[in-house]
Amino acid sequence: MKRIVSLMLTVCMVFGLCSCGAVQNTINTVNGASGNSAGKPAAASKTGHVLSTLKLPEGADLPDPSEYVKKDGSVDWDKMQKVDEAWQAYYDKRGELQASYSGKLDEYMKRAVVFLQGEEGKNKVCSPVNIFFALAILAEVTGSSTRAQILDALGINSIEELRAVSKAVWESNYAKSKDYTLTLGASLWQNDKVEYNEQTIADLAMYYYTTAYSGDPTEPDFTMAFKNWLDENTGGMLKDQISMVPDFDKHLILAIATTIYFKGSWENEFNEGATDKQTFHGVKTEFETDTMHTMSSMAYYEGDGFKAVMLPFKSGNAMWILLPDEGKTPEELYADGTFMDFINGDAVDSQDLRYCQVKLSLPKFDINSYLNIIPMLESLGITEVFYPGADFTPLTNTDGVYVSDAIHSARVKIDEEGCEAAAFTVIITKDGAVFFDTVIEFNVDRPFGFVLTASDGLPLFTGIVNDPR
Repeated sequence: MKRIVSLMLTVCMVFGLCSCGAVQNTINTVNGASGNSAGKPAAASKTGHVLSTLKLPEGADLPDPSEYVKKDGSVDWDKMQKVDEAWQAYYDKRGELQASYSGKLDEYMKRAVVFLQGEEGKNKVCSPVNIFFALAILAEVTGSSTRAQILDALGINSIEELRAVSKAVWESNYAKSKDYTLTLGASLWQNDKVEYNEQTIADLAMYYYTTAYSGDPTEPDFTMAFKNWLDENTGGMLKDQISMVPDFDKHLILAIATTIYFKGSWENEFNEGATDKQTFHGVKTEFETDTMHTMSSMAYYEGDGFKAVMLPFKSGNAMWILLPDEGKTPEELYADGTFMDFINGDAVDSQDLRYCQVKLSLPKFDINSYLNIIPMLESLGITEVFYPGADFTPLTNTDGVYVSDAIHSARVKIDEEGCEAAAFTVIITKDGAVFFDTVIEFNVDRPFGFVLTASDGLPLFTGIVNDPR
């Protein structure tokens, strides 16, 4: 049971990932063969210049016996057997890859609850897997103590282990088929005036399936290409949030972007005709909301402070619905580790989980978030990267590089047919000039005054401090 639950890496920490096949990766570096040399800035169009290309993994369709029934009613057993064998090969390969990283993300997943904290009573959603890949790429382009902080936050011992885990997670989950979609995306967007290390670009393509682009950050078309990439790789689900991402400017060194998109159908779809209005007891008020109903056999669990049911998808993925007991909140159960112990499998054994008939009433929902995750990352111990002087030498020798923005946005919606979800993480680095054009010493060591203003500059409070004790 531990393996079943631990493999369900989630958006909002409740929906599982899925499978893919063997991978062949190809890299083309525009400035020559990959090596340790520094790549020279390339002449770029307004929309950027591609520094590397790659072939993404491919998924396999689940066998559908009805497709092999001939017009005369007979079954094409040979064709069906070939498709079934191909699927089994994919399935076995996925199992091997998942076994290779089993348990290695547990510590990070427990820490990732930080992205759901704050704003009590508000809707919250995040993709810890998506953030993991953004931080993994950030670790790859940084070095020394800067990299060490990121690896520690991810619960990973070395850059070699990070590469192996990242590649295995990617290859075992990336899938596009007629039954479901789970696509991961990664890209690097660089200032074309900055020299870069070709080997790092090659490593990013090899281990993280990252496409690298170079362009003029002052050209609006380069920013537009970046945001179009985000939109295309999140299925058009996060257009409003993407428009809020800061545009590139002359201080840009590089931007890291990772995405995840999922779409799958329930194994047992809800009857749309059974959906009705039902009272939902909110934090402060009660209200009516569209609620789906079904009764079927499903996995059910009673834990310490909550109950859970598992809704399977046709793809083999699943969504756990975690219901706190009366008097408890989801925030509490995430914060104290109860939910994550369950998701990681530590609190589940064969006698606690059972399959039984469940009469389920579940509200339809469509929730989204847009988060500045810098405070959360700092709470995980990642601090150096946010100040000029962070070590970015694995990618560039440019002085004074630091992370100016770290943004995560996610959206999950469910209805009678299934679930659609998407997320992106953007990490933008700039040169230190934007921080320190000049240095001014300001030592408040004597009586001082203050003014607290409204957003339009209207003074709301003014005062004098003679004794700050």
